[in-house]
Amino acid sequence: MSNQLAVLASPPAPAPGVSVAATFTFKNGTPITVNSGDLAQLKAGIVNFAITEPVVLGSVSDFIQWLTDKFGFPDINSEVIALKDQVQNNPLLSSLYGGFLSFYNGTITITVLSISRTKTDYSYQFAVTLDLNPPIEFFDVIKFDSIGLAVNKSGTYTN
Repeated sequence: MSNQLAVLASPPAPAPGVSVAATFTFKNGTPITVNSGDLAQLKAGIVNFAITEPVVLGSVSDFIQWLTDKFGFPDINSEVIALKDQVQNNPLLSSLYGGFLSFYNGTITITVLSISRTKTDYSYQFAVTLDLNPPIEFFDVIKFDSIGLAVNKSGTYTN
């Protein structure tokens, strides 16, 4: 029996393309890298945009302050701190204080941000997590570390 070398065909190489990646810096110093997708597809009316890695926005307090500074939302940090004090000092609610602090001191991270559209179709994806600090323990058996929310929408344009 002789040894034979099998020659396998390679899959066709994808057409060359060019995309642009840029890094922006969020207010807290967090870098945000964005990828454009293939620029050649712009001629066909196809637009792709996505972050390439998760973006840490900071604590809930930082996020509230950012909404106030950038969009003129009411600054509710003082109300949240007053609520925190009420929860801590109320005998009926004091057992919830640790959980409240875990949410308030948690870190908000954008995990997915993607926009894609053609002349006829579109798709949007957005996902965010809140990493609790510290995690909430239940009965010394299980820890609740984070909570997430994902939103997506896709469809077809109509005239």
